[in-house]
Amino acid sequence: MPTYSSLHQPQNTFRNVMTLCTYTDFSTPIHFHRNLELIYVDEGSATVTVANENHILNKGQCILVFPYRLHSLNIPKDANVWVITFLQDYVKAFYKPMARKRAVNPVFDLSDATRNFIEQKLIIPLKGNSFFSAISGIMELTLKSCLYAVCSEFCEKVTVVNESREADTIAVNILQYISEKFKEDISLQTAADALGYNYQYISRTFNSMVGYNFKTVLNQYRFEYALQLLRESDKSITEVAFESGFQSLRTFNRVSYEMFNTSPRRCRSSMGERNKRSQ
Repeated sequence: MPTYSSLHQPQNTFRNVMTLCTYTDFSTPIHFHRNLELIYVDEGSATVTVANENHILNKGQCILVFPYRLHSLNIPKDANVWVITFLQDYVKAFYKPMARKRAVNPVFDLSDATRNFIEQKLIIPLKGNSFFSAISGIMELTLKSCLYAVCSEFCEKVTVVNESREADTIAVNILQYISEKFKEDISLQTAADALGYNYQYISRTFNSMVGYNFKTVLNQYRFEYALQLLRESDKSITEVAFESGFQSLRTFNRVSYEMFNTSPRRCRSSMGERNKRSQ
């Protein structure tokens, strides 16, 4: 049975407004999410792939990955890397004019002052791996100050141009369309009509860039949202199915078996058992 969870990271689209992790000897497959991602190499080197382009980051260098960009990360044993994902709303003044831009070379050196500021304000206080579904007060101000310091250096050191690579633009636009409309009765045809693309052309382009067809990605979005409802609400299986965008209970069950080889009801039961054991 196919498993699609490596493509979309739901925790950085549906659940987390900010995550901070420090990694060594770690890798991720090609994936995408709604949040921006800052990758900084504190020791050693790491390889980041964005839109099929490999970038080697050495000590002191970082990269900003924009929302819905396909990317992967490979960190060897002798490296130490900070990875911060964050909601675009925390850097509105930066992201709004950058949303349709592309970095010519996205890797840049982070100044010692900004690096030390992030370490003292975020890395040390949070002690490594932290996940937030909401942030407010002083923590929000601290996060914004760190992120805007990085964004300021990005603007100073990185050359950006209007997004001109049509295949990349199509993939990003369709992934964003899915993320905004997955609860509705949509298809590749409705996406083509809404975005002004030729259906046959974007079908070939999207499949080639993403590696999965539109329906597969759409069903993954829907089922990941359904899992959140199964975990956090008392809604019936039928209510969860239709609220998540599935057009029938039969389809909901089929996708559940394709992704996890079990039914939605058993998914809910197993999540409840895990929660009890963790308490």
